[in-house]
Amino acid sequence: GLAGLADVLRAERENPEFDVRWAIASEWSVESRYDMIDAVSATAMKDAVENVEFGIMKWLQRYW
Repeated sequence: GLAGLADVLRAERENPEFDVRWAIASEWSVESRYDMIDAVSATAMKDAVENVEFGIMKWLQRYW
């Protein structure tokens, strides 16, 4: 599933700042990209991905 990173992800998710962002980003799907969402949800998703300290992209790039 996670390229052998399940334990690493589990440990990272113990940090509530990362965990909340992972939970938000995990709600995205290919189908949901066409959904109309409000500005608050869009801002939350953008932060979940791009946050400099706790964003999902930073975590992904570390193991890419």
